[in-house]
Amino acid sequence: MPGHHRRPGGMMPVVRPLLTPGEVAEATDDPLLRWASQVLTPSYPRSGGSAWRLGGVVAVVAPGLFRRDRLVLGGTDLDTASARTLFRQLGQRAGPAFRLTASEGLAELLLAADDHRGRLVSWGWMDVAAPQPGAPGAGSVRWLSAGELPEAAELLRRANPDSWLWPGDPAATRWAGRWDAGGRLVAVGADSWPAPGVSLIAGVATCPTARGRGLGGAVTGFLRDALLREGTAALMVDSTNTTAIRVYERLGFRYRRLASIEPAPVPAGPAGRTGTSSSTGSS
Repeated sequence: MPGHHRRPGGMMPVVRPLLTPGEVAEATDDPLLRWASQVLTPSYPRSGGSAWRLGGVVAVVAPGLFRRDRLVLGGTDLDTASARTLFRQLGQRAGPAFRLTASEGLAELLLAADDHRGRLVSWGWMDVAAPQPGAPGAGSVRWLSAGELPEAAELLRRANPDSWLWPGDPAATRWAGRWDAGGRLVAVGADSWPAPGVSLIAGVATCPTARGRGLGGAVTGFLRDALLREGTAALMVDSTNTTAIRVYERLGFRYRRLASIEPAPVPAGPAGRTGTSSSTGSS
């Protein structure tokens, strides 16, 4: 039987490799794990990625995924014992540089069960898979040309200097922007880190003098619609950024809390600010 091995007394689940994004998608419908499965594609820029299944639990060892070496853990039929086994085995194999990425509840259980000397850092993952009504202002957003990327980089430097995605980064497949009536670029965002059927919206920024006009939501809505034509659109958000979360929820994104187990003290910066939350692109 696939996924099992005969032992005295019955069938016992064993850890089995998942070799392609398609096999990951067959094992789980979790968009986070499907997004992480891009490490199994030939075009992924880092080697050493792998995916594994134990019962209903799926884990992806993802080097360099969105600026972090990650051990992404989850599944559609979770049991704590299998999750703990995969976490221990793959964590030991991958090494301490790989940080858990999982639902906050599962991360809490693993932290308590394995008595790690670390701390939990939480943030939000949001995704949408079904077509949504058009976002206000999205019709005025367009894709940027290569010659317009320096202007996008300058906007990010002023509006979101801690961004984990910048023009010129190969992880960004394309950038979108919104201009004001004077021809000034006032909001940007990117389609990035694409996996089969799931891509991430990142690098969203609005000019400080143009905030409060729905421009960031318009860019996000434009990107959402483009990604929905190919599968699922997702993004990460600081769990304390309630304003952004409300904007994304109005665009149809569903919110759930993720967490990593970080060594104490938590590194400063967008990868995990000290405390219980981290910014977009966090661990």
